Amino acid sequence: MLPVKGVPMIGHIVSQLESHFSEIIIGAGDIEKYSFLNHKVIPDELQGRGPLMGIYSCLLSSGNDLNFVTACDIPDIRIDFVRKMLDISAGTDIVMPVSGENKYEPLHAVYRKTIIPAARKLLEENKLKILRLFEMVKVKFIRFDDR
Repeated sequence: MLPVKGVPMIGHIVSQLESHFSEIIIGAGDIEKYSFLNHKVIPDELQGRGPLMGIYSCLLSSGNDLNFVTACDIPDIRIDFVRKMLDISAGTDIVMPVSGENKYEPLHAVYRKTIIPAARKLLEENKLKILRLFEMVKVKFIRFDDR
């Protein structure tokens, strides 16, 4: 809710995405708090399970096979980079940016709904790190500084 350019950061992020995506889903526990965004707000299936549960819950609710997932603390979205991730997503379950020395960006990546069974298995086993998906699904990495 921190202000960016006079609006809450999440509103600023959503406004950047609205003209590029047919569906925007907000993963949050407080549906009422984010109702001002006029998009579907999806709470986690189980609370307190971290970002993997948020991604899983939103993918279950999504009407799209391919989904761009971003955190609510990245104020400026490089749509050209998001498009590039979507463009190279054929034949893969996740397109994951990486920067520096193996600094993965799981909360600014493209996920296919095909990860749902693997994510469910990890969550059931209380293995909550998103990076554990790498061992279970097909991941394509892209340098975050690629243009």
